[in-house]
Amino acid sequence: QRVLASGNGKFGMVMHNRQGRVQPGQLHDAPFMQYGTLLMIERYELLPDGRSLVVATGVSRFKIVDSGMLDGYYVAKTERVDDISLAEEERLESLETSTGGVNALSEGNEADPPLGSMPTQQLLLSARESITNQRRSGAPWLHPRVMLAYGPIPTDAARFPWWFASILPISEEEKYPLLAATSVRERLKLSAKWARQLEARDW
Repeated sequence: QRVLASGNGKFGMVMHNRQGRVQPGQLHDAPFMQYGTLLMIERYELLPDGRSLVVATGVSRFKIVDSGMLDGYYVAKTERVDDISLAEEERLESLETSTGGVNALSEGNEADPPLGSMPTQQLLLSARESITNQRRSGAPWLHPRVMLAYGPIPTDAARFPWWFASILPISEEEKYPLLAATSVRERLKLSAKWARQLEARDW
């Protein structure tokens, strides 16, 4: 009701700190994680018992810099999290691929090239191909109903990691680093790592 009364219809959603991770700065032992999503309320229905049905859409990401309590609710001071520029993305890709992916993520088959050494487009193609292979082999998490709900595999590098994380049967803690990543390339490296792990497991 406060969110709607404020006129902008926006509120923040964060993940519960289930594993009791120590958070940086003021959040030290907070029961929630530092990075979250800003949502805009699209539809709202108050139920007779006082609960609400809320349909909301994510509009951006944020980082909590300070938090407290107000009338039994958590409130926070936040900073918006945006991606680096396209020029910086290209510089990062050029640097990583030219140095052979030093400090690169390496998951799955030892013969696979380190993820950091792969061009950004190749990371996308590798993860998409892995999903296609999983679908062919009848992976239950890629059931036609799931594909109908989330849509076809995105070809857009910026959209793909979010789509993949939405359907992937791994813990929310494993997906959480996507929120803090400020480049498409970083998120694609995480996606490609998950894809390699999938191929190495018996699902």
